[in-house]
Amino acid sequence: MGQTTPSPILHRGPLPTHARISSPSATASLAGSGASPTGSRRETNTLARLMAVYIVVAVGRIGDLLPWLQQIPLAKIVVAVAIISALRHKHDRNSPTWRAIPPARLAIVLMSIVTVSILFSVLRSATLATITGTVMAVVLSLILTIKASRNWAAVKTILQGIVFASVVLVITAFGSTEAGRAGFTGSYDPNDFAFVLVGLLPLVFTFGLISLGKKRLVYFGLAGFVIVAILLTESRGGLLGLIFAVCAMIFLLPVTRHGRLQFRTSKSKVIARLVLLALIGVVGWRSLPETARARLDTITQLGSDYNADVSQGGRVAIWRRNLPLVLVRPWGYGAGAFPAVDGLFAGGKYRAPHNTFLQALVELGIPGFALFIATIFSSLRYLRAPADPGQESLEGAVADEPRAFARALGIGMCGLCISGFFLSELYSNVFWTFVTLSCAVGIVRRIPKGARSVTPYIAGAVGERAG
Repeated sequence: MGQTTPSPILHRGPLPTHARISSPSATASLAGSGASPTGSRRETNTLARLMAVYIVVAVGRIGDLLPWLQQIPLAKIVVAVAIISALRHKHDRNSPTWRAIPPARLAIVLMSIVTVSILFSVLRSATLATITGTVMAVVLSLILTIKASRNWAAVKTILQGIVFASVVLVITAFGSTEAGRAGFTGSYDPNDFAFVLVGLLPLVFTFGLISLGKKRLVYFGLAGFVIVAILLTESRGGLLGLIFAVCAMIFLLPVTRHGRLQFRTSKSKVIARLVLLALIGVVGWRSLPETARARLDTITQLGSDYNADVSQGGRVAIWRRNLPLVLVRPWGYGAGAFPAVDGLFAGGKYRAPHNTFLQALVELGIPGFALFIATIFSSLRYLRAPADPGQESLEGAVADEPRAFARALGIGMCGLCISGFFLSELYSNVFWTFVTLSCAVGIVRRIPKGARSVTPYIAGAVGERAG
């Protein structure tokens, strides 16, 4: 292949003029290829809506809220319809591909390692279940979401799935309990509810920032219910993730002024936010049931926590007896095999890892763990790179919604990492959904602001690169 035109998906600086499809030659090329902008936009919107529904099903677990839906394989049906929708334009070069997106490449390579681990797994049935479940879901949703991410309208539609998933999770958490803790279903326990909601909170709040009138109040109200639901789960790992998420939202998310998003916040506004946060925190804490306050308060008393007692079956005991096993088999013990490793090799009681990073290290070995960490950092880095850095730094510039959601996704992913340090969430749908959404928002951020609503833009640039 000869020298190719740089793709905007990989480009970090202002895009060259010859890469823009708004030029006459690019428009003519698109017309000559037989592509229909109206038809492509309609197909993209359909695919985007389907991926939003997938998020509601896979992350929100709507089947737990409506039990009669549990008999229907909703996720498989949605993915099947999405594949059909995508195949209708399989020869359309107007869509970006996963090969051009660093976090997507890393995620698929990691899923390949998960698949290959069945060859050396100590519990092949668990590894096979992980392959047929997580691997297939991650790869298909990643490819389909990237194909749908051709403009900001499509990506924003996909992100709306997070809002509806939050509604479903909040209602489900309030309607189910376990030993007085909110949130207990066949899919999630209270810790899982807290973990998922910590990640979704910044995105729900950001929808409030970019909205006006009643919609703004609805989004902020939903964000408030998400916080209450997290606290009522009494998850201490969730509390740590929530504290981080709220503090990061105060300092990193923009403010709205005169219909514009402003990313530079004065010291006075930061202080005002902190005071407001303190007041809300005090009122919220005192409003919690006594049992919830008593359990969450133990986070400051680690010495008396059973998890810190190495002589019992707490988290620290599990970590200490399984971590040395990495040196015995640095290539790993197989995806989904951690409980078997704990029982057969560590002398434990077949316990879950209760640490996402230890889970990756033991099950997928050092190479898999390195890829997992690389995927996280690559996703965060891909969110950062703007197409027009000079324009985005202007005070009072035109509202940049993709930039705001990029920050929200970064906050949410870091919150998931903090809460996930105490849970077994390596194969959780919400984590890989955040990796997928990071790719989608990152794609749009590499489109000049004036072209973000023009569907064929990415197509032309990617088409030139592919050629």
